Amino acid sequence: MTTTSTKRKREVRVRIGDWTSPSSGEVSRLVVHAELGPSRPEGRTHQTVDHGEVTDPWRLSLTGDIRCRRAGSSHWGDGGGGQIADYLPLVTAFAQADENGAGLGWDANRVLGLRRLWQDWHLNDCKAACSHMPPDAHARWEAKEAVVCPETGYSYGSAWLVKPLTGEVLIALAGLFGPEFVQDVTPDA
Repeated sequence: MTTTSTKRKREVRVRIGDWTSPSSGEVSRLVVHAELGPSRPEGRTHQTVDHGEVTDPWRLSLTGDIRCRRAGSSHWGDGGGGQIADYLPLVTAFAQADENGAGLGWDANRVLGLRRLWQDWHLNDCKAACSHMPPDAHARWEAKEAVVCPETGYSYGSAWLVKPLTGEVLIALAGLFGPEFVQDVTPDA
């Protein structure tokens, strides 16, 4: 018997804000693209970072675009994109809700919350370390040092582990991207 997930992918693009280069006067605009959908392949049981199991977990993916406008120009050019979380603290002119209340207003605290969420939960179904490994597990692995779970013997990077989305993460996502983004999403059990 084949089962299919009823989870549907949802996406949102949100303008976070701008910053101006003090040396060139160039303005950079940062836009975040958030996607929440079923992990692939569907119908499969995955091992979690705590060595449990979860079937059909949710996957959170965060990317961004940076658009640039030279001083005195009205044209926005392509400045790059992808994993731009490190650029979030540069934003000084935050995007605000419009006069009709549409859109989400941003400030330094919301941007900090987005950056933390990005660092901890981006591609939550592709984690190389289990929860029992030290925070520097990746650096130790890159230095060709064996990194092994002290509880189970799992070797760093030998599988993609899932960090199941929690209710707290879903609340944070709703606060950052609006309640529609997580509507009908339940925490992974």
